[in-house]
Amino acid sequence: MKRRYRLLVVLVLFIYLFVFTSIFVESRANVALSIQERSFSRKELLDDRGYKLDLPLMEGWNEKIRLYQSQIEDRKLDIYYNYGSYEKGRSIFYDKDSPFYNSHYGLYVIEGSYGLDNLDQVERLIKKDQLNLVMGSLGIERKDKFLSYSISSMEDSTLEASIRTNGPLHKKKEKLLGYLQYGSPPRDYDQEDFPLVDMLGKIKIDYDQDLDVTYIFFVITREEELLREIFDDLVIKTKIMLVA
Repeated sequence: MKRRYRLLVVLVLFIYLFVFTSIFVESRANVALSIQERSFSRKELLDDRGYKLDLPLMEGWNEKIRLYQSQIEDRKLDIYYNYGSYEKGRSIFYDKDSPFYNSHYGLYVIEGSYGLDNLDQVERLIKKDQLNLVMGSLGIERKDKFLSYSISSMEDSTLEASIRTNGPLHKKKEKLLGYLQYGSPPRDYDQEDFPLVDMLGKIKIDYDQDLDVTYIFFVITREEELLREIFDDLVIKTKIMLVA
């Protein structure tokens, strides 16, 4: 009886540490996001067409590519993405002194032809992701959402831009969905919530006529060298393979 009681106490303690503390934040994120990915009601766009996607993992980033399914202008949208690795109980996505602060890379897969000759569509997609999905999961209020950009270069289907938008730092709140993924912000943060920060972004748009999907490769980060290094690896090393 005493042994059973001790096991119960250990189990309760483990569950408490796993769910409510930062000790197991990476494991908790893996569990929560895996459950979320399995809960999506439809197949991935490429999977539905008999293809498999393989995005590269890179040093300093999380060890797993994540998937989020949504819609944009009544089109199915699959977002494959990655963010900074975990240190001290949270992602370095929160670390304003890190080159990975507020940074993501990944691939949008969109049903049909999208954004090739319409930058307004691309702008709506980026704002939906950065402001509604990312910052929204961290509790930003609608009135505080901000994103502006200035295109610095555009060649064929590749575009670079300077971006000014919200960063993720804020005074910690309770039970936000984004905390399951990124961990919670530092407890001692007492400055402005979601302060504006200057970022750099780069995208490449490709339409696959055979599969009738659009690929938009994206990187957003603060350092130009990191931007180009990650972007080049992303475009070169991403594989879209026919499932045998």
